[in-house]
Amino acid sequence: MFDNNVYSAWGFSESPFSSMPLLPNKMGESLLVGRDGEMRSLALRILNSNAAACLDGPVGAGKTSLANVVIYKGLQSHLLKKGTSPLLIPCGKTFQIKENESAEDFKLIVLMEVAQALVDVAKTLGEDFRIEDSIAVKAWLQSPLLSEWSRGAASLIKPNPASQEGTVQGLSQVAFESNLTRWLGKIFPEKQSGGVVCVIDNLELLEKSADARNKIENLRDTLFNINGIKWIFCGAHGILQGVVTSQRLAGYLQEPLPIKPLKLDDAREVFVRRIREFASGDISGCYLPLTSEDFHTLYMTLHQNLRNTLSYVEEYCLSIVERSLQPKSDKEKSEIFFSWMISRAKTIHEGIKPHAGVRAMELFYAITRHPEINGEFSPSDFEKFGFQSIPAFRPHVKTLETCGLVVAQKDDIDQRRNTISITAKGWLLDWYKLTQKTN
Repeated sequence: MFDNNVYSAWGFSESPFSSMPLLPNKMGESLLVGRDGEMRSLALRILNSNAAACLDGPVGAGKTSLANVVIYKGLQSHLLKKGTSPLLIPCGKTFQIKENESAEDFKLIVLMEVAQALVDVAKTLGEDFRIEDSIAVKAWLQSPLLSEWSRGAASLIKPNPASQEGTVQGLSQVAFESNLTRWLGKIFPEKQSGGVVCVIDNLELLEKSADARNKIENLRDTLFNINGIKWIFCGAHGILQGVVTSQRLAGYLQEPLPIKPLKLDDAREVFVRRIREFASGDISGCYLPLTSEDFHTLYMTLHQNLRNTLSYVEEYCLSIVERSLQPKSDKEKSEIFFSWMISRAKTIHEGIKPHAGVRAMELFYAITRHPEINGEFSPSDFEKFGFQSIPAFRPHVKTLETCGLVVAQKDDIDQRRNTISITAKGWLLDWYKLTQKTN
């Protein structure tokens, strides 16, 4: 039962359809499609400012993947040019600011990962490249601290239940932070020198831009101003616009760079590249139960959300195995895939029937068809859908949210920025109504 590795049997090293963000490595670079312009813009912002670069775009558009690949390309450029270009070091972890996590705890987690990033990249620099004219980097590579950190920064500051506040155990954390910030300043004496690049992702999960802003403001003077650490913030639903307006953060955050979904034509290339990168051997020996055109159709149906498309395709592949199917021709594959899409959408349709009233569903389809609404709207749009007021509009939106057809993003700073978005589940249901003429 546990020997049934589907993708191995199909000629792949692993699933080609993981919806996780691309990593800052060679494979991540190979898999990123259609982002040349955004990569240039982000690289420009990272290298020429100490303020955090901000990426603002729909959930699932690939903001984190873009950030990771740009950082990786920066490191590769440094190695290729023998140290004459800035040194960008990818931090090994993507961070999220959590509502119940203190600023001090978050800072410590980040600094431990930064230390580990210095350890990891030192191996690359030490083996493959020598910076002849950089005394600071040579000293860093030969520093006893590096060997200490290689055992894990956490070992330096492991909590001691017997210790009390102000004891030597407490000072070890201070010493760790002091040594780390000192070395970062020496390795990266100027903003043009580069830095360890940290990505903070999914700021929209804090739900309100006031929460996000307050968390970031609390870290302004203790973390975001450390020389040698560069930052990229990623958020959806316009939450970063609410954050960058803070006067306390002026000069610390750049104006958000808008990241739009991949173009429709790029979806086919995503499919082709993933086959090529994850193939165990020659791609002629690989099998998948769908075509690039099927992938493109689903991407278009889900309103160009790549993360959701990859997730649904992976679900489809598993369903094929569970049903012991193996379509051969492209025509047979497309027919079965189309049938699966109908079945998946019908399940959604039947599941919401007992919960969504006629008026709520009329509103939902009015939203998906509205010529000025591109999957996102706000409470102030109530008149566009035939309502007299926000209070009359809100209960039906709440019903759609409860059914998982839309997701609301509240902003208690600027009511104009309240955003309600149609989910992948909602777009699939909309496709079902169009293709099957349901009520």
